[in-house]
Amino acid sequence: MGIVARERTLYEDVYDSVAKYASESPGRVNFPTFLEMARISERERYRLSALDAGCGGGYGALEFKKAGFGKIVMCDITNFGLADEAADIPFYQTPLWDSLHVTTRSTLGGRFDYVYCCDVLEHIPKEFTMLTVSRLLEVARLGVFLSIAHRIDVHGLWVGKHLHQTVEQFTWWRDNLSALAEMIECRDLLSSGLFLLNPRS
Repeated sequence: MGIVARERTLYEDVYDSVAKYASESPGRVNFPTFLEMARISERERYRLSALDAGCGGGYGALEFKKAGFGKIVMCDITNFGLADEAADIPFYQTPLWDSLHVTTRSTLGGRFDYVYCCDVLEHIPKEFTMLTVSRLLEVARLGVFLSIAHRIDVHGLWVGKHLHQTVEQFTWWRDNLSALAEMIECRDLLSSGLFLLNPRS
């Protein structure tokens, strides 16, 4: 079994085994902070597009929809955990280290004003983490927002494998991300970090 099929099966097993896994959403929790860090006013949101990358249950995308963003798209390695409320938001099934521009080209030419990626990068195999960030930067016009956990997960116990494959401290993420793009702002929350990158740098 290849790595993509293995990862997809793993998360489908988790969604099937842990009832609350999909509903625990850093994408929902971090949305107000994203708006603050990106300095997005209410009156300009209708003109902006966003990709919720590694969307999980789709709750981050639903926050964009409720906030009045003009176009929202989701992608993840599986749609197994998507909430019913997110069914009308376009979804693409893909691993995030593949070319997202090609995957989403039928929507806005595969480019988005903002890419929003919460509680995802720590789940990526370590050798693919910075490749994944590069893929996110490729499809963003104005910013890439990342929320990254710094601790080992607990939900993997249900399937016999840790889900957080890249557990590193804030400074490791900050330094590696800064090597790929200009850091607009970053915040160390101890158990996690928030980062806003400029894709045009």
